[in-house]
Amino acid sequence: MTSRTETRCYLDSSVAIHVLDSTRRARAWFDAQVGHRRPLVSSGLLGLEVARYLVRVGAPGACSAVDLLDAVEHLPVDDDLLTEAAAVPTPLKSLDCLHLASAVRVGPGRVIVATHDKALARAAAAMGFETTDPLAHEHGGEHDVAHPEDGASPRGAGLPHEGTASVRG
Repeated sequence: MTSRTETRCYLDSSVAIHVLDSTRRARAWFDAQVGHRRPLVSSGLLGLEVARYLVRVGAPGACSAVDLLDAVEHLPVDDDLLTEAAAVPTPLKSLDCLHLASAVRVGPGRVIVATHDKALARAAAAMGFETTDPLAHEHGGEHDVAHPEDGASPRGAGLPHEGTASVRG
């Protein structure tokens, strides 16, 4: 069970897809979060996005998808969440609004939003969330976490960790 004061990590599908594709930094970041038992949370929407991605690319990644989805607490998508997502004050796509509204349910200061989507990262930072991009360093970014009070754009590869641990054991 997750302590109410423990910082969790909200996993956006833009990072989850790179984990499934075994993008080196995304996979290492994910394995480190799991290995260090950092609680991961996402919208129930993540399961749908992962399933549709696997169908689109014809990838037989069902085993790694199960490992990924099993490591994440899924927040329900209900009518209230749809209303909350519709009220997100930034011009985001619908699914990103659902992810951001789900993160709001956990609360700024209690969750770090992990996303490779720049628009979602900016919107999350504007709403008071710390953000991280586990892929940023791989693509030329810096290795840090963006803090909303800094006014910094989210660029960093991430949450502090030591080494990596495999989900598959």
